[in-house]
Amino acid sequence: MPKRLSAVKLIYNIVLDFSEALESWSNHYEFHDGQEELVSSLFYRKMKSGFYNTITLDKCEIEVLYGEVDECVESLGELNILL
Repeated sequence: MPKRLSAVKLIYNIVLDFSEALESWSNHYEFHDGQEELVSSLFYRKMKSGFYNTITLDKCEIEVLYGEVDECVESLGELNILL
């Protein structure tokens, strides 16, 4: 099960630029191949489309998820990112 971020760590990641935050998340959550690229892709797609526009993951992106998939679905849903 992935480790949870403390409030301090969460705020710390917010003030970092994206590449530094991505590295921090990758280390904290122990991302495997493809997960860092997925997070980066979602970030840039959200920035381009706007927060309230929906993004739907394709089959290849869904396959990158593992473990607590229900938690991923819930968290991504809060960002209007659907599977």
